[in-house]
Amino acid sequence: MDTWPIGCVLLVLFVFGSCIGSFLSVCIERWPKEQSVVHPASYCLHCQKKIPWYLNIPVLAWLFLKGKTACCEKKIPIRYFFSELFVGLLAIVIYWFHKDLFWPYFSLLCLLWVAFWTDLDTMLIPDEITLLGIVMGILMSYFFPKLHAERDAFQS
Repeated sequence: MDTWPIGCVLLVLFVFGSCIGSFLSVCIERWPKEQSVVHPASYCLHCQKKIPWYLNIPVLAWLFLKGKTACCEKKIPIRYFFSELFVGLLAIVIYWFHKDLFWPYFSLLCLLWVAFWTDLDTMLIPDEITLLGIVMGILMSYFFPKLHAERDAFQS
């Protein structure tokens, strides 16, 4: 991505991050209820009707629908919009400041995002988050040795 124009890079990162943010919202909603995050496909939280793909586009769908579901016109929690927007922006910021460690930092912050909101809602952090964090920590530690760089915090 180093040869791409910066605007394209930022757009791709934002779209990627927003899609991840949308998926994280599903994890926040379903993991505490011990539901699958894969099946069934996205559905309305109020009437359980399946959401078509074109009404599931991160950020834009929420704005287009004015924060209400298309099927039953009930409010879509604003957390969905902010999760998509924030994680999209987070992808840009991490890439901007830490290109070489983008994947471990972005992955960790996504896990922390899910842990924060799940804990706020239920006062519990599901095992999926904890166990995934352990596995990711081990793998990231192996594949990104730069994470172990020893540096004194007071050195310039």
